[in-house]
Amino acid sequence: MSDHSSKFYSRSLTLPVNILNMIYENFTPTRIAEVLNVKKSHVSYYLKRAKKFGYINEVVRDKVKILELTQAGKNFVDQYTTTNQFTNNTPICRLENIWFKASVYKMPSLETLDWNRVQMNSWAQYGSKVDNVRVRLNDGKSPTIEFMPSPVDGDDPYKLYGMVLYDCIKAAERLEEAVDIEIGRLEQSSRPEYVVYDPVAKAISKHICQVDVEDIGKVNASGPRRVGEFEFYDPRAAAEYMDMPKRLSNLEQMVEKILASITREK
Repeated sequence: MSDHSSKFYSRSLTLPVNILNMIYENFTPTRIAEVLNVKKSHVSYYLKRAKKFGYINEVVRDKVKILELTQAGKNFVDQYTTTNQFTNNTPICRLENIWFKASVYKMPSLETLDWNRVQMNSWAQYGSKVDNVRVRLNDGKSPTIEFMPSPVDGDDPYKLYGMVLYDCIKAAERLEEAVDIEIGRLEQSSRPEYVVYDPVAKAISKHICQVDVEDIGKVNASGPRRVGEFEFYDPRAAAEYMDMPKRLSNLEQMVEKILASITREK
């Protein structure tokens, strides 16, 4: 186990991971203590440590302070709640931090909706989960619904986008069948990260830490996984980078043919 585990509790990560997971689902600290059947002081302790190490932030929404997971926090939770470990068979790329949003044309009966509720200043937010997709229903003057799929791994950034969009569309269809809601067209509402695993990125991060390139992406090797990553915001950039070795090989072959032709002419 990496040194990140010791940030919380040396014997078990079950409780802190559950707490972070529930923060992601919009549970309040009081509600977390009730659900997990632990003292509120224990929850506060882990939240303070999580905030110290950059796993959660306190943000203001409609004049109400709430806790949200940072990307590092999401990575931490994902690392310890999945069976997919990083080995020699590690996938080439990963899609994470992608959200979709849609208008709600018909609201369900909120009195019977068994979702976690967070009251804002002039509107309320309801959280739930459909399979591997987290859902947030925003009840205001113009109701909307957000879909936040779990990260996915693979070898083609375009296929990964198609996978998460399909999962979110199916989640929307299931909700329409289950809770009498009418959902509009899903549109991407976040800047996703197309992660390409590369030892070069790890070497760069080791010597000069994280590198941010405006509007393109990041070079990173952050915990808890500490796998070298090039994080692109555009799938085309990720695909081009992944295709670079093949293009370089083709270029070398072309140069060799040209040199051979020149040699024969001499």
